Amino acid sequence: MNTEQNLSNENPAQEPLPQAYPAYDGLPPSPPPPPQPKPKDVVPVKHSWLLFLMAFVLALGIDLLIFEQSSGKQFAIIVNAILLGAVVLSLAEKRKIPWQSWPLMAMISLSSLLTVFRVEPFTVAALIIFVVFALPLLLMSMFSGQWAVYRIREYFKRYFFITAHGVIGFPRAIVEGVRTQRNPGQRKKVFSIIGAIILGVIIAIPILLLFGKLLSSADSTFAKNIEAFLNFFKFDSVEAFWPQFFIVLFFFWGLAGLLFYMLSRSHRVEPVEPDKALLDPFLPNLTAIIVLALINLMFLLFIIGQWHIFFGGIANVREGAYNFSSYAVEGFNQLMVVASIAAVLHYLFASVTKRESRKERVTFSITATLLLAQVGLILVSAFKRLLMYETAYGFTRSRMVAHVFMVFLALLLVALAAMELSKNLKRLALVLVVSVFLFGITLWTVNVDKTITRLNIEQATLVLTEWSSARLDGSYLAVSVSEDAVPELYKNYLNPEHSAEMRENLGKILACRALRVEKYDPPGKWYTYTVPEKAEYDFFAEHGKSLIESYPPEKEDSHFGYILGYTIDGEFVDCVRHWEKKD
Repeated sequence: MNTEQNLSNENPAQEPLPQAYPAYDGLPPSPPPPPQPKPKDVVPVKHSWLLFLMAFVLALGIDLLIFEQSSGKQFAIIVNAILLGAVVLSLAEKRKIPWQSWPLMAMISLSSLLTVFRVEPFTVAALIIFVVFALPLLLMSMFSGQWAVYRIREYFKRYFFITAHGVIGFPRAIVEGVRTQRNPGQRKKVFSIIGAIILGVIIAIPILLLFGKLLSSADSTFAKNIEAFLNFFKFDSVEAFWPQFFIVLFFFWGLAGLLFYMLSRSHRVEPVEPDKALLDPFLPNLTAIIVLALINLMFLLFIIGQWHIFFGGIANVREGAYNFSSYAVEGFNQLMVVASIAAVLHYLFASVTKRESRKERVTFSITATLLLAQVGLILVSAFKRLLMYETAYGFTRSRMVAHVFMVFLALLLVALAAMELSKNLKRLALVLVVSVFLFGITLWTVNVDKTITRLNIEQATLVLTEWSSARLDGSYLAVSVSEDAVPELYKNYLNPEHSAEMRENLGKILACRALRVEKYDPPGKWYTYTVPEKAEYDFFAEHGKSLIESYPPEKEDSHFGYILGYTIDGEFVDCVRHWEKKD
């Protein structure tokens, strides 16, 4: 008794303990609350029918634009239609597109539209390559907006998944669409709407055919419009139907999968920070330093030992040590390969080399930057070699594009050095994407064929030198350059400062191009030609006859018929060939 009282008096201020369990009320204990679900990795698509309809409309439009049609504005139309479809689906799903995705979308749209205003193949190829690379990049990061912070590894990862969805995305979209429709009533309503639409179309087709036949008989203009509309679809025979059917099926399947990936999975945020290496660096710093130092030493010895050859330029050819082909062309190719390999080696060593202490990091950065600096010096030599070759033999589009490419390669080396010094090599992927875009834009701005036409004409007007033929390459300007060069040719043809011989040669070049335009079919439908092609046709429709009358073509017989052409600077230029059936 006393013991109990002492225990109770040890802490007289202590409050009574709370009741641990509620009073038993005769009911079983309630189950524990269910675990909270994790954020969904896949967002369900609410309007699957709109996705399929959009993919079908795009696929049908692609077929109508490309089947048995010459290339023209179709690429720009298709790309911008896909972008518009992606935006429409985003709005329908009430998904917000982050601001980071809009600049990439604008770059893609601009690059595709610029293909309408150039014909020169290198420029068009550069613009198309960027679009083909960047459009999937946009779709796979549409709602995350992460494309600018992706590293190269994220590019490979996301490209793999979006390519897989291009193959399996369509059936997967159907399966997931059925799963999300848990309400039987809602599912039944959707199917009833689709069935009503199909039934309405089936009933309307014979009625429209009947009224169309009657109205066409009553009005010939209306009949021509109906015929033109039906010809647009080109389903006039079974042989034409099946190829188009498979084209539509191919693009519908692929676009449905890509758009499904965009709506359901492009919101995923990749853990790109902190910048953890894909593989833990394994190469000892000393090993990397030795390799880079030996490469630096070889480059330095090459530059010092071959200084008079490296930068001697035209003097090396005068001394007889080299000819133009071995010195300028072969040397240029070899130096470009050296520069490219050295840049790749820098990135690989920077990725796998262990740099734990500050001293190791500084030593590696200095050695790697010195390598990039010497590679830049090699690029200067390659640039001079190509310029020397152009001085001797004139400008071509491949040589002009090589000049622009070297400038961008040099800028890439500078960017690599800056990223190395600032420890930001993870930005290489963004640098490459922007570089490809700017490369195409630069070629478009330079207008390659127009520029080489102007430079060749200027070079041909210079005083003849021992190492420059200064001859106007009439065959190249008349046949090889694209329609982009016609305004520059005509501008120089009208220039009174040129000699009579030069103006005559330019007149023959223009007349030769007029013969070529006259032989081929005029531009077809509005989407099957580009702006320069239509401009050239309109120009020669106005001036071609007078040019041909001023400069009558020469005729040469051949075993297949005859050739019409012109003699320009002592060289006969083959303009058009006419085939004749001989006995």
